[in-house]
Amino acid sequence: YSHVKEVTEEELAEIERIPRRRPKVRSPLVRARDFGEVEATLSREDALEEAYRCLSCGCMEAESCELRRLATEYGVELRFIGERRRLKVDDRHPLIVRDPNKCVLCGLCVNLCGELRGVYALGYAYRGFDTLIEPPFNIPLEEAGCESCGDCIAVCPTGALYEKLPLRKQAPWRTEKVATVCNGCSVGCEIVLEVVGGRVLKASAKLDSWNKGHLCRKGRFDRDFSLARRITSRMVRINGKLQTVGWREALQRLKELAEECNWDIGFLVSSKATLEEAEFIKELGFKTGALVKGGISTATVYDLEAAETILVKAKLDNYPVVKVFVNKALLRGARLVERVEELKGQAVAIVEEEKAVDGIPTVVLHPGANAAGLLSMGYSSGVPKARMLICYEEDLVGRGLWKGEKLVAVCSTWNETVEKAEVVLPKPSWEETSGTYLNSFGKIGRLKQAVPPLCGASSLEVIQRISEALRHP
Repeated sequence: YSHVKEVTEEELAEIERIPRRRPKVRSPLVRARDFGEVEATLSREDALEEAYRCLSCGCMEAESCELRRLATEYGVELRFIGERRRLKVDDRHPLIVRDPNKCVLCGLCVNLCGELRGVYALGYAYRGFDTLIEPPFNIPLEEAGCESCGDCIAVCPTGALYEKLPLRKQAPWRTEKVATVCNGCSVGCEIVLEVVGGRVLKASAKLDSWNKGHLCRKGRFDRDFSLARRITSRMVRINGKLQTVGWREALQRLKELAEECNWDIGFLVSSKATLEEAEFIKELGFKTGALVKGGISTATVYDLEAAETILVKAKLDNYPVVKVFVNKALLRGARLVERVEELKGQAVAIVEEEKAVDGIPTVVLHPGANAAGLLSMGYSSGVPKARMLICYEEDLVGRGLWKGEKLVAVCSTWNETVEKAEVVLPKPSWEETSGTYLNSFGKIGRLKQAVPPLCGASSLEVIQRISEALRHP
């Protein structure tokens, strides 16, 4: 934090001088012949280049800096200026930037990464005034075992650790914050989506959530800002190629396919569909199925926090936030066991896509965000047997389960099923959807729409149009 008002030329000595872009001015000889404009406007390219010159705050966490907030609250002023270090900013990680110049050596990132994550990608180096927090031997953070969870960014009270945004202009954007839940897996962590100009810029932690603000790479970083793979228009296959059409033509072709298949229709529903979407599809009366297996959890997150013995039969690397809760239990004195017979006292078993352990509170983990919800609704496990399959956000072909059925893809992004489908209908992404999930701990997570759907219709409106097209005569 600093209250210095002016910056001297010497402080900018290391910055390359770039000439200003100036509009072209007509010469006096030419101007004398007519009454045309004296000065032309900047071209689009020149205007963009000038915009990138903006001398905005050099701290990417200016809007959320805890140190700045406290300094402002207590009226701190900079009276003593000692030796200043100019350390190199480390941006070798694809998602996380380290700026040691802003580090106050609080150690929150070190303790979290080591004790709760069990990674130890960050630690103290050197001693005294030269002390730094960095990966071992200052190797790239990614090579130090970093899982890219981004929790270090969340706990850093300054701008020493910040997210590398998918933009040419890195800036401390003022964002609109929307509380929702992650759809990366069945853990269903509560997160906050940060929106700028109708686009989701990034995700951040919700500190008062049941997951205590912990996230993994999927929840914090996995989103396509470029929208390069998004499907926003309707398509039908004509002469072997998918061609863009309107809703009317697409739904007409959908009905023709149903007639060709003698109305033998099945819906394959993704385990990322909301409870509302799954219920609406089930009410249509066709065969339904989902690529989910196993059972439903009989334990809650509170059982896990209070456990004295824990049996793990799941790959917790696929569910990093659950691993955090296990590590917390171990720090408290809980014990890991290898067999059911060893479970004693307040015990919890953690399994992956299996049935719950009889008589033992069990957390059943699934790759799909709403797998527990679909199982509780009675969705059968597997691909429904039908001549025509409507794949709702599910990549049947990519999973190697396609057996030649006529395919209709209802998807938000491109996948192998879309490439083989006869009809493609767009649907909103999860950031553009409202609804509910049932997670692995039995909690109802509320998905809240953060941005308008690019396809121009909500997911329930898309299902409604499919329903109207498939009304049996």
